[in-house]
Order: sequence, then C-alpha cells, then structure tokens
Amino acid sequence: MILIKVDRENKQPLFQQVFEQLKQLIESGDLLPGENLPSTRKLAETLSVHRTTVYRAYEELWAAGYLEATAGAYSRVRQ
Repeated sequence: MILIKVDRENKQPLFQQVFEQLKQLIESGDLLPGENLPSTRKLAETLSVHRTTVYRAYEELWAAGYLEATAGAYSRVRQ
C-alpha cells in the first residue's frame, strides 16, 4: 500500500499533493522501476478524493516521465 496523505487545508490542489508525494516516493526508491501503482479508482477510494484527482496526478507523472501506462493495465513506474 502506498502511504500518501492529502491535506484539504493546504492551498495546493489535491492532485498536486498526490503528484508531489508519488514523485518523491519514486525518486527516493520507495517505488521501484516496474512497480505497479494502484488503480486510480482504488487510490481515490483510499484517499477519499474524486477519481479525477488521482487520474490527473497520474497524467502529470506520465508527462514528467515517471510512469508508463498501457490501456487496460496498471500504470507502473518507468524503468
């Protein structure tokens, strides 16, 4: 289970908080290359946020080169 938290009192958008924390986990090696991330639905449920929030964070990670995504499969940390 990925350990991240969102702070609703923080002025930073929720998707940005998720993005930053996942990025940090990848850069620190806590999430390893090839490792699957939870589905957007599952992580959204865990964080009690809308699925779109997690989807947008994943999109940002993909655009920044941290994730690879295949249709119908889990997003995973880029090798």
